[in-house]
Amino acid sequence: MKRLIALVMALCMVLALGGAACADDKPIVVRISDTNNEDSLQGDTTKMLFSLIEEKTGGKLVPEYYWSGSLGDKTASMEGLRAHTIQVAQIASTDLAVYAPGWSVFSLPFLFGGDAATELACYKDEQFLEFLDKSLEEAGIKVLMFNTTGYRNPMNTLREVRSPEDAKGIRVRVLQNTYLAKAFENMGFTPVALGWSEVYSALQQGTIDGAEQSAALLLDNQLADYGKYLTILDAIGICGMYVMDLDFYNGLPEEYQKAIDEACLETTDWEWAAFADYEAEATQGLIDKGVQITTLTDEEKQVFIDAISGIKDEMFAETPETEEFYNEIQETIARIG
Repeated sequence: MKRLIALVMALCMVLALGGAACADDKPIVVRISDTNNEDSLQGDTTKMLFSLIEEKTGGKLVPEYYWSGSLGDKTASMEGLRAHTIQVAQIASTDLAVYAPGWSVFSLPFLFGGDAATELACYKDEQFLEFLDKSLEEAGIKVLMFNTTGYRNPMNTLREVRSPEDAKGIRVRVLQNTYLAKAFENMGFTPVALGWSEVYSALQQGTIDGAEQSAALLLDNQLADYGKYLTILDAIGICGMYVMDLDFYNGLPEEYQKAIDEACLETTDWEWAAFADYEAEATQGLIDKGVQITTLTDEEKQVFIDAISGIKDEMFAETPETEEFYNEIQETIARIG
């Protein structure tokens, strides 16, 4: 009996370290850091995911939301996650390259062939998710789910772009990411790294000629006031992600872990469908504001694909870990058909 009591007490200590409940089975608060606004599709996704988790655990996992970066930026959120003061953070997939260099592969152009359905299928594949989880074990991070923010296409104020030659001389704001900047440079543009909050004023002042983003974010941020030409390349798609403190996840009862996993899959399906509708509406909204949308022919698009084909080899040479990730993605695509 004494050994049994000692075992129970030891188990309770382990669960407590992971933030989970013990014998009293009290509700567990899950602190969620989200840099997005509550009143947005991203906010709706966060609330749906953790409402489902709360429901599936019978109210035992209770979300506590921190919106608009109130707990700090994504770097600060990840530090809090690893220090066990935050249980969940909403980040971009490439942010994880700090902890496992192979994650840089998610900034590689045409990684999933520019096909959202293929990308979604990979992000729901159990074997692929296990591979990603294993890469983050030492960092103490658990992958929950991927949410799409669409493909980043260039909009500009100067002219229609149907070829790299057309893109020459167009200064386009790009995300502060080495490979993304290289991709747009190889496609003919002049990339300019700027913080997102600076883009509108930079367009207004003429220090840049355009920006690359999804139609939804281009419209939401009123960039159609200045950008009049949008070219659909679908080359770059850096997803958002939800990640959890691995110790916290491992300290939960198995039924709670299962509830989290199920809620993540359900929310993934919902968010990708909702974003597709949102992006379609935004594209029409851009057209209504006078933006010319250019959809390339297969031959025209292939010219851009060829122009950036060498980036993969550069990435593998600079960050060898990315090749393993790339091969895993290609094997997953082949496996799921």
